[in-house]
Amino acid sequence: MKLQLKNPIQIEDKIYPYVMLSLSISTNQMSIEQYMFASNLVPYRINENGEVEKLEDRSIPISVLNILDSQFKDLGEDILNSIQSQLNNM
Repeated sequence: MKLQLKNPIQIEDKIYPYVMLSLSISTNQMSIEQYMFASNLVPYRINENGEVEKLEDRSIPISVLNILDSQFKDLGEDILNSIQSQLNNM
């Protein structure tokens, strides 16, 4: 599944519609009800030869100390609920 940008990046005649995802979420060891979150999205496209072309200089970083107390609360809840669902099925 490719992650797609709502508004693809266009540079000259090249359109970068997708993003690569690097993601980390972990329990805060000092406060176990908090979850530290970091991600980086790197736009990319697949050229005519089937090769991946990345826009490293246009990456979109996100980093928060407690995702559940941030503007990304819904995202954090979705991720944690998905993990809990997997744990329930183990």
